[in-house]
Amino acid sequence: MPSSNNSYSSIEKKISFIVTVYKKDKLAYFVQAIESMVNQDYGFEYINIYLGIDGDLSEDIVNYIDENKALFYKVLQNEENRGLAYTLNRLIEVLEYEEYIFRMDSDDISKLDRVTKQIAFMQSNPNIDIIGGAIQEIDEEGSPKMVRTYPKSTYEAIRLIPTASIFAHPTVCFRRSFFEKGFRYSNNLKYNQDLDLWYKVLANGVQVSNLEDIILQLRTTPEFYTRRNYQRAFNEFSIYWNGIINLYGFNWRLVYPIARLFTRLLPANVIEMIYNSSMRRKLNN
Repeated sequence: MPSSNNSYSSIEKKISFIVTVYKKDKLAYFVQAIESMVNQDYGFEYINIYLGIDGDLSEDIVNYIDENKALFYKVLQNEENRGLAYTLNRLIEVLEYEEYIFRMDSDDISKLDRVTKQIAFMQSNPNIDIIGGAIQEIDEEGSPKMVRTYPKSTYEAIRLIPTASIFAHPTVCFRRSFFEKGFRYSNNLKYNQDLDLWYKVLANGVQVSNLEDIILQLRTTPEFYTRRNYQRAFNEFSIYWNGIINLYGFNWRLVYPIARLFTRLLPANVIEMIYNSSMRRKLNN
């Protein structure tokens, strides 16, 4: 595997990925996600993968994990499905000495220069605690779809967050010091835990940014649209509503979560049409 010629010691160079997997995940996608971490041009000898197993898994994924134990630095398993936030928080608690902590989902694909690019940015911008990046959406077969970019500064993030998330969650890289300040995902939320965290981040003056480069391919399947309804929609509405009030006070921006809630309650095929519309494509480029 490729390794860096950087002069840092092995300990100083170590970074971590925190990734979760659960019973509905597909083996083929999970393997692609893991391989995209293992094959980073940063050098896998400097990467620790922390895997959280959220409840029971399909037999094929269990077998893959057992047969590839050497790829995983630590594996934690919940006795039952507890959700993304709970599992990520468990992984955060067992992190060791890694200076940078990368998020990753079990069905997405990191670009092979992702770690190198995000660390280079963090080292050049010591005031930034969280760095994300642009994504290329892909379908079930891996064919490319829309490119999405995200705000490059904290100022832009504060302006954008009433209308949309300021990060693609699987792209973010945190400084270790961010979690040492006590920030965690909310265990009380079943959905949209990342959005809730981003509102807390901005309300507490944390500095954030996103790379213009595409650093991850994010997979959109039919379930990507059907899971955006009802309970998830009301949960999302509550986070936007309360987050906007905390950031701005009670003002006109509250119209955005109302409009978003209406959209989220539309039939799945209509949501998919809106999500893939040319208008949305223009807004994200």
